[in-house]
Amino acid sequence: MLPSFCQLFLGFLRFGFVAIYLTEPLVRGFTTAAAVHVFTSQLKYLLGIKTKRFSGPLSCLYSVIAVFANITKTNVAALVVGLICMALLLSGKEINDRFKKKLPVPIPMEIIVVVIGTGVSSGMDLSKTYGVDIVGNIPKGLRPPEVPDIHLIPSVFVDAVAIAIVGFSMTISMAKIFALKHGYTVDGNQELIALGICNSVGSFFQTFTVTCSMSRTLVQESTGGKTQIAGTLASLLVLLVIVAIGYLFEPLPQAVLAAIVMVNLKGMFKQFADIFHFWRTSKIELAIWIVAFLASVFLGLDYGLLTAVGFALVTIIYRTQRPQYRILGQIEGTDIYCDVEEYEEVGQH
Repeated sequence: MLPSFCQLFLGFLRFGFVAIYLTEPLVRGFTTAAAVHVFTSQLKYLLGIKTKRFSGPLSCLYSVIAVFANITKTNVAALVVGLICMALLLSGKEINDRFKKKLPVPIPMEIIVVVIGTGVSSGMDLSKTYGVDIVGNIPKGLRPPEVPDIHLIPSVFVDAVAIAIVGFSMTISMAKIFALKHGYTVDGNQELIALGICNSVGSFFQTFTVTCSMSRTLVQESTGGKTQIAGTLASLLVLLVIVAIGYLFEPLPQAVLAAIVMVNLKGMFKQFADIFHFWRTSKIELAIWIVAFLASVFLGLDYGLLTAVGFALVTIIYRTQRPQYRILGQIEGTDIYCDVEEYEEVGQH
């Protein structure tokens, strides 16, 4: 509940203006780092390995070390299932891209893979026969609403503020990426208020604090979803699973879900090409991208974002103190003015 109040309070104070400091290189470096975090978190499910869950600074590095330390315990059946699903998903996306104009609707490979994976797992009993980790029991129904325990506020206040800010940053970062891709604008204050309303309602049902889901957003965008209708349909489907048909997906191997998430991160990993782009256009923006990426990977998304924003502000100060200027001279007999340092034939008056 407390993060929702923080977001609503910041939204009504027009705090969304800070989104202008989330420049394109910062956002792209930050979201690329977030993709690395998501990818590493899915490795253990793809390999069928059980490892400790890490959080905080260097958690990404610890997760990778833990996976490789237990690599000999890889469940071959889970790995094969995951790799087959990845191959199917990549093939389906290639077909969708190549025949985009000829297909009436994109092929929903994610749904197909989930259905096939669930059916094969159930029919072959992969969980008992080969020890493949499955989704397992899905609780049915919604919890009855109840008032959050306000006595916990003093002990969780600092964490709640951090969750509110990082949640907003994740949402506005992904929104900016797709706004740039599809040609629309994003209102930071509107996003804050929307997140606050969602979290305040969810707090009465004991839900986690919500923010933009990178993996689900990428899945939805890659399958052609561009409007609120797609989000509404996805929400209704999740509700249907919770209240009625969740038991059907209990045999679904976790390796299938990991494959879906990892394949849909491909678009985020393509942002590594930004390094070459910013190297040609602006070394300062390249530095912002690298700092945002490295800080977010090694320090975690919360501290990494703060570090990146601080560094971006320092670069703004640097650029204002070292402005670039040119002395222009007129080419004799014309109305054309050029840089006198580059063209000796122009004169100064």
